[in-house]
Amino acid sequence: MEGLAAAELAQRFGTPLYVYSAGALREALERIRGAFRESPEIYFPVKANGLGAILRLLASDGCGFDVVSGGELKRIQAAGLAGSRVVFAGVGKEAWEIEEALSRHALSFINVESLPELEEIEAVAGRLGVEAPLALRLNPDIQAGGHPYLATSRKRSKFGLPLDQAAVALERAARSKWLRVIGYHVHLGSLVSEPGPYLAALERVQEWAGEDTLRQEGIEYYDAGGGYAVPLVPGEESFSFSRLAPALEGLLGDAGWKLALEPGRFLVGGAGILLTKVIRVKAAGGRKFVVVDAAMNDFLRPSLYKAEHMVWPVEGEPPPGDSLPRGDTDIVGPVCESGDFLALNRDIPPVERGDFLALFAAGAYGDSMASRYNSRRLAAQVVVDGSEAFLARPREPFQELWKGEVWT
Repeated sequence: MEGLAAAELAQRFGTPLYVYSAGALREALERIRGAFRESPEIYFPVKANGLGAILRLLASDGCGFDVVSGGELKRIQAAGLAGSRVVFAGVGKEAWEIEEALSRHALSFINVESLPELEEIEAVAGRLGVEAPLALRLNPDIQAGGHPYLATSRKRSKFGLPLDQAAVALERAARSKWLRVIGYHVHLGSLVSEPGPYLAALERVQEWAGEDTLRQEGIEYYDAGGGYAVPLVPGEESFSFSRLAPALEGLLGDAGWKLALEPGRFLVGGAGILLTKVIRVKAAGGRKFVVVDAAMNDFLRPSLYKAEHMVWPVEGEPPPGDSLPRGDTDIVGPVCESGDFLALNRDIPPVERGDFLALFAAGAYGDSMASRYNSRRLAAQVVVDGSEAFLARPREPFQELWKGEVWT
């Protein structure tokens, strides 16, 4: 990890351990900005990784934040970033969350997901006596995303406004003194590998907007959302912003809409690894099980999405760069579930008790989805910057597992 050996970090801070490279994160951010003639506004989705050190690093490089809950708003504030630009998304915003967002002077806009939500926002804005800046989250019914759970722009998705309902939302907002629609937002899903769906979505929105002048008046932003893929296993490639940017800017043309992006996994996914220690190796049923001290509560994606990530010993030969090595080894955790695994059907070099393994591309939706299932403590988190490593969050003490409970 930059100038430090992963094995030394694991010994120093203990395992399970998330380690993030500040340099890799900055490099990914520059790859996005460098692809565009005019740098888009970038909002990092806090749900991807809410670690305060990561949020502060991104803010120092000019990023705003995409939040989907009142808790994430409070997390930004706790990190000392109350003045950062914010987009407030999410399909189930409660009144107190809307009020929290509208009370922020750095709010860019609130995404509207439904007609009832539009009424709720109007009521809260009226009660506060403020005008609510809005972006309509449009659902253009486009297939994208690597897993059914990750697709968010199909007709049957819970997310966004179908275009006919969006037209009604515009008319209602135009009649209200408390609502101002300033943008359109389209988030297609996650792990989208090609530019095509993003371009198709913008074309569909522009065609729809061109049918009525009300759909063009006052619009300042087009938010293309996130979902840009990063390699999880050898042989995969990162999403190409150099291919997307010219075509996207060409379509935006003279519309005058400011482009916004919400890259989460693309920024931090490849910048993080999860380090874990081998507890023991067992054989059964013609298979080999490498039992490690990280589990589904630490990293849920393989169990939830059947996601495959490269897992490899941190010392010895480097992992192959062109394919995922298959074999009869499962890398499993200690949680009392058959679904507790980090990798299945792999071929890895021989390991033994005390060896360290790394799970790659773990920087996004790793710790942010972690739980305390089986009364397991949350893993420590470390940020590496050059030859320096600092503990951004220590391993959770056992007392936190029952803190706040009422004993009778």
